[in-house]
Amino acid sequence: MQKSSRIAIVVLVLGILVFIPFQMLYHEHDKTEDLKPDFEGSTLELADLILHTSGSYSNRIVEISGQLTYSDASVITLDHRFICLMDSNSVLSKKMKNVTIKGRYVGYDDLLDEFKLDNCLIITSN
Repeated sequence: MQKSSRIAIVVLVLGILVFIPFQMLYHEHDKTEDLKPDFEGSTLELADLILHTSGSYSNRIVEISGQLTYSDASVITLDHRFICLMDSNSVLSKKMKNVTIKGRYVGYDDLLDEFKLDNCLIITSN
């Protein structure tokens, strides 16, 4: 009886020691649509804020509005400077002119003078 209870306790402890780290490492990531944006405004306001202040918006959620200048199956460009890699669930329409996008700001490419966003979703369009 003692031997079987010791084995049961060891198996239980090992199970807990394996399960908890697994759950911590492989938890579900937050979705862009569920997160509150750290910045809301136009592409010009965000560009000015990034280029002329020392604050960093890297890896932060932003919601920007601008004129659609290029669209592809998975990439759109706003105001010739904001490159947005779209989430796989987003649907693009060729009739869109002004678009509001929500996505994660990745960084600024000073060589090409472009701002990069990924995990983007279309919030509104007209």
